[in-house]
Amino acid sequence: HFVAQAAHETGGFTIVREDTGWSAARMCQLWPHRFKPTDPIFRAKYLACGGDPESIAELVYSGKVKPDLGNHVNGDAYAYRGGGFNQLTGRLNYKEAGAAIATDLEAQPELIEDARVSLAVAVWEWRKNNLNQFADGNYLRAIGNAINRGNAFSKHDPIGADDRKRWFDRTWAVIGTGQLPTPELALG
Repeated sequence: HFVAQAAHETGGFTIVREDTGWSAARMCQLWPHRFKPTDPIFRAKYLACGGDPESIAELVYSGKVKPDLGNHVNGDAYAYRGGGFNQLTGRLNYKEAGAAIATDLEAQPELIEDARVSLAVAVWEWRKNNLNQFADGNYLRAIGNAINRGNAFSKHDPIGADDRKRWFDRTWAVIGTGQLPTPELALG
């Protein structure tokens, strides 16, 4: 489960930092509950970004729209965009993860691009969210939501749920053993 989630988040271990140069159509696919292709306000805001990845990051991750990320200074949304094996996002998350692994990620968010730092953050996040309990029950939705939405019990599917499942199936075929457990939420 750990490897499969990281493979999804990094596009098969090819993405170190999130590319925030999304098209308007892609944003509507990624965040259908937040961005609607028919919403004239969204369309105007997107056009005002002029295709600039930093401006688009502000539209998606600024403190005005996602206060829980802690991106309250202009430029935070881009500086603390998704990075690492689990695409850690937001100033507050970088600060908390950095403190946990004794690395000042808030002052140097680019350090998330270092594989050792990224792995340490991913392990910390896995433990923080107690994801082994979900992995043991093969509960992909909860794992994906904990990583993607910061809440294992989100009412929405994690972004890329089908791709996460494909990565899990591929990973299990290579390194899994035995029969897969039946997906059920049995917390002990």
